[in-house]
Amino acid sequence: MGTNKRFGVYLVALVVVTGLAGIRYWEWSRVWDGIGAGSQIQIVERIIREPEERWGKRYLRLGRRGVILVQVPDNLSIHYGDKVKIIGKLEERVIDEKKVGFSLIYSDFNVILASKHYLVLNRWRNRVIDMVLKWLPGDEGGLAAGVLWGGDDRLSEKASENFRKSGLSHVVAASGYNVSVIAVWVGIVAIRLVGRRKSIYFVIVSMIMYVLMAGAQAAVVRAGIMAGLTTFALYSGRKTDGIWIWIVTGLAMLIISPAYFEDVGWQLSMAATAGLLWSGKLTSEKLLLTDLRTTLAAQVTTLPIVLHHFGNVSVVAPLTNVLVLPVVPLVMQIVAGASLVGLLLDQLGMMISWLAYPLLRWMTLVTDFVGAWGWSSITVEKLGWGWVAGYYLLLVIISNYKFLIINKPR
Repeated sequence: MGTNKRFGVYLVALVVVTGLAGIRYWEWSRVWDGIGAGSQIQIVERIIREPEERWGKRYLRLGRRGVILVQVPDNLSIHYGDKVKIIGKLEERVIDEKKVGFSLIYSDFNVILASKHYLVLNRWRNRVIDMVLKWLPGDEGGLAAGVLWGGDDRLSEKASENFRKSGLSHVVAASGYNVSVIAVWVGIVAIRLVGRRKSIYFVIVSMIMYVLMAGAQAAVVRAGIMAGLTTFALYSGRKTDGIWIWIVTGLAMLIISPAYFEDVGWQLSMAATAGLLWSGKLTSEKLLLTDLRTTLAAQVTTLPIVLHHFGNVSVVAPLTNVLVLPVVPLVMQIVAGASLVGLLLDQLGMMISWLAYPLLRWMTLVTDFVGAWGWSSITVEKLGWGWVAGYYLLLVIISNYKFLIINKPR
């Protein structure tokens, strides 16, 4: 098949799949658009996050844009992976500062599919986190757990705020790097034990397990799917195209769950990945400049989404990312290695984890220092979606006309 004909087939397929994703989103949003205070509704949904603590009770955040809070019955144990069926009536409520949402006053609350596999994985994850927090107390321990599994809920409120002001919140979010580290290490071991051909099954399973244990949030699901497609292509001897994998992954996620389209984590993850693809391949030469280039690219592509949702942007992010990002891979690998050893030999695992402490301390020192600057982040008026679309349109035009050359031919 000729190149032009193959491209035409891909283009037609892209249009069809995009249309299907659009139809799925339209159907999904139409259901939620019709609800309001006093509505009697039924929700059947799989839980992908642990219940959050609010007002001394446990709550699930459900519905479009997560604007429905449902109090979990005290006698029920809810974990991610469970599928729940809830029937009730909506009442208007302020759920996030000034954000107005709903409370669902339920008349019936049932777990219709409790996944034992998810429950086992969740227990293992919590056991590892407890070990890390015991070995590395304080914000350094919370940071180590966040780097390994994602989430800043184990950091102090001040430390979490400093990471945000420093433009480093992504450091404590499970990402594509986490998934790739798992794939590489499992691949190395599996190839030696069962050979290259069969090792792919171990790699894929390990990535799925990590995605589930990390909470199966939008960003890590995106990373897992992209890593899985790339791994399959590499093991089958086929060439990979990052752009097409990125497009297929995004559309597949929207078809499976249209709610991802309004998930801030999904939006930021897709935009940041586009920035990394746009910035070109990493090189081992001039590492500092390479890190700065990729960091700036991700900042440029995520900026309008950040301004739309938060109206706040870190002006020191390029500097702090250059200072901190080089140590993040080492931290993750040391903490992961310590955790595996610690499951068998607690004391030895603890001693290995201490190797990561100087690096973790460096990260907290940088964020504490920069976070104390009053001008480290600025607050502006939130952008409307029209401005966001215009920004990306301008970015595409600039890229195509090479006014800003990132992938310069060598």
